[in-house]
Amino acid sequence: MSSLSIEIFETPEAVVVKLEGEAGIRAADALDMPFRRIIAARPALVIFDLAGLLFAASLFLGTVVNLRRGIAYQGGKVQLAGAQPNIRELFQKTGLEELFEFVAVAPARADVLPSKTPQ
Repeated sequence: MSSLSIEIFETPEAVVVKLEGEAGIRAADALDMPFRRIIAARPALVIFDLAGLLFAASLFLGTVVNLRRGIAYQGGKVQLAGAQPNIRELFQKTGLEELFEFVAVAPARADVLPSKTPQ
């Protein structure tokens, strides 16, 4: 059985969707509601952190394309970060690579806010 870990967080620059594990057919259902919420929030930038994604099914790709369509319709963009070679190849073979900007790494989650410098 495949499993997918999903973490969604905001940075000052973007909404980051960190995916780890395998995005099988059931992943599309699990991502539907979170993706609707992201689209409703109208972010300027969504970054998928794919560094830990080992496998992606075609139905999952369709879900990502639908999110991109919703974000682009509102004037935003979607980037894919840290894709493993097999995941990047999947986007190439399906012709979806031209829809996305690929970047090296996604922003990290900042659990601790930086302290202010005394003035």
